[in-house]
Amino acid sequence: MDHPLRTVLRGYAQALRSWEVWLHLGTQDIKNRYKRSFVGPLWLMISMATMVVGLGLLFARIFAQGRSFVAFLSVGITLWGLIASSITDGGYAFIGAEAYIKQIPLPKQIYIFRTMVVSLIVFSFSLPVLLGAILYAGLPVGLGLVWALVGLAIVVVCCVGQISIMAYLSVSFRDLPPATSSALQLLYFFTPIFYPVDVLRQRGVGILLHFNPFYYLIEVVRYPILENVRPTAQVYAGAILWTAIVWTVALLLAARLDRRIAYTL
Repeated sequence: MDHPLRTVLRGYAQALRSWEVWLHLGTQDIKNRYKRSFVGPLWLMISMATMVVGLGLLFARIFAQGRSFVAFLSVGITLWGLIASSITDGGYAFIGAEAYIKQIPLPKQIYIFRTMVVSLIVFSFSLPVLLGAILYAGLPVGLGLVWALVGLAIVVVCCVGQISIMAYLSVSFRDLPPATSSALQLLYFFTPIFYPVDVLRQRGVGILLHFNPFYYLIEVVRYPILENVRPTAQVYAGAILWTAIVWTVALLLAARLDRRIAYTL
């Protein structure tokens, strides 16, 4: 009999080869979510634009920041949405696919990638707002954009791992998704999204940054966009370390729980 970890890794490999399945399921979820809506998923972009314009101009004045703060805020809100959705929505990846898992012999990891597709589609509707904020701030578009894409790749890999953790645990602990959603609301305000990074250091609580993995995940994309240079080694180390921790936990949980999922649902 194969080692459970080897079975899980094979499941991820098979799921990746079946990309048409999870891509179709993910896009269908978005279509169903906005069925009969006149504007449809464009509401995502409208909501994002309203928040960035309103809060960006307000907090830029409060913290005596220039136009670049609008881009700072836009990147932070956009990435937070992607990161947070991988955790909250990840808790329902297997629960929402119960009928598929019990009736169709497909790798369960397909439903993890399906959840990631939904998060990425929602994220993509914020990109026009993000581009507008960058143009408004007058930020240069150069090599920093390449580094930002590298950072985004790290974030996506981490988010898939976070979805996996939540998907496996939430089958047995159904209160986990709402509990983590409440915890994320608190962490939202401890992460420099609405205020500059230096504010925490100036107030003597900069240590909060070092122990906040989401700060690194956001900064690995935001820093190159704002500064047009590669992020610092510390930022890269924080983002990669957290991603490695997430995937270590995800694979260990999957190896232990994968065979029980169909019976526990």
